Amino acid sequence: MSNRSFTRSWVQRDLQRGDLSCLRDFALFRDRLPASAVVDRLCGRGFLAKTNRARTRMTLKGWIAILLRNTFARKN
Repeated sequence: MSNRSFTRSWVQRDLQRGDLSCLRDFALFRDRLPASAVVDRLCGRGFLAKTNRARTRMTLKGWIAILLRNTFARKN
């Protein structure tokens, strides 16, 4: 398995289509209130975290996933 496909599988594992786009939009302040099912999946993977005030924030793992997805984990 190549490094590129391994990284893509790590980023996309247990996510549904559109979850990473939602994560990217959340990071870029385009969508401050994503769907709760998407937030739950992204929190489960550690890409998002909920604060004490019940707000959602990006984690370092989420930023890394966006970076990897937009650089060398893209599909050709």
